[in-house]
Amino acid sequence: MGNYLKQGFTLIELMITLVIAGILLVIGVPAMHDMIVEQRLSASVNEFIAAANFARSEAIKRGRPVKICRSVKAETDSDACSTSSSGDYDSSDWGSGWIVLDPDNQVLLRQGALPNKIYAAAKPTSLRAITFIGSGAPTGTVAGARLIFSYDGKFDRTVCITRAGRIRVIPDAVTCPT
Repeated sequence: MGNYLKQGFTLIELMITLVIAGILLVIGVPAMHDMIVEQRLSASVNEFIAAANFARSEAIKRGRPVKICRSVKAETDSDACSTSSSGDYDSSDWGSGWIVLDPDNQVLLRQGALPNKIYAAAKPTSLRAITFIGSGAPTGTVAGARLIFSYDGKFDRTVCITRAGRIRVIPDAVTCPT
């Protein structure tokens, strides 16, 4: 009988293990959710920065203007820039997707809508396209403009564009350096 009791767990040991596991889950799951959300947000920001840098480098390489613009339904072969609302995205939100166009309006790159609840609000709200000229600088009033990426209004990441065309991320920025 002594050997039988040495094998397995008692009910009290099992209950203590389950309580500890429950406590760890209650503590760990919200932190894990936030980490996953921040990773998705960072990936979306990086996709935009890569597309903008691609547009800038193509403008420099070609010596002609190349444009990145907000596009609704870019993933379904829409080749046009858009100023309309789409689903959860208002007319100034780049979360609906974007395309990169060469001087002949041929699509060089496209990005569909961002994952659910990830938004990219443009400031100023009139910013729906960024055109880089042959020197790599953006045209017009783009300098100092910003896109604020967020997950359901939290975890803000601000993408800033300078006069020289430099693109960088500033967490929780209210203004961007020009």
